[in-house]
Amino acid sequence: FPSHDTFAPLVAVGFTLSYVLPMMPFMIWIGVVLGWVILCVEAIIAAPMWAVMHLSPHGDDMVGTGSQGYRLVLSLMLRPVLMIFGLIAALTIITVFGQLINEIFTSVFNMSQVGSNWFIKAIGWLASGFIYAGLMWTLITKTMSIVHVIPDQLLQWFGGGGSIVTGK
Repeated sequence: FPSHDTFAPLVAVGFTLSYVLPMMPFMIWIGVVLGWVILCVEAIIAAPMWAVMHLSPHGDDMVGTGSQGYRLVLSLMLRPVLMIFGLIAALTIITVFGQLINEIFTSVFNMSQVGSNWFIKAIGWLASGFIYAGLMWTLITKTMSIVHVIPDQLLQWFGGGGSIVTGK
């Protein structure tokens, strides 16, 4: 049985793998949706100013200097659909790469410990949980960033404004 000094880190790794990692896609998704709602609030606040921008004294074109507002409206309309496509892509990639990592992690880790003495292997057994948790954390955070990266990148192609910031 592990000593009291090693018990707390093992519980932390177990807690992370059992509770935190499975909830990360949901937490990131909620963050992206919250960012879109904040963008909607910004649009509501900016709408009166946007209307005034149509009254350009130059008379160059129909929209005056309010063309950026149309990009924001385009962003508000397309972003939810693009976020869903990003979520589907992210969950598919997590499933495929998660299964790949689960299949090969133990073999790769054991190969990295070949030729080690019993002490190094014992420490490696403890370290493997931390390494696996870090690897899965990276997989989930990097992959779930697709949910907000896809709308941001695709809307840049159309000149759409309003990037959602999710802490990344």
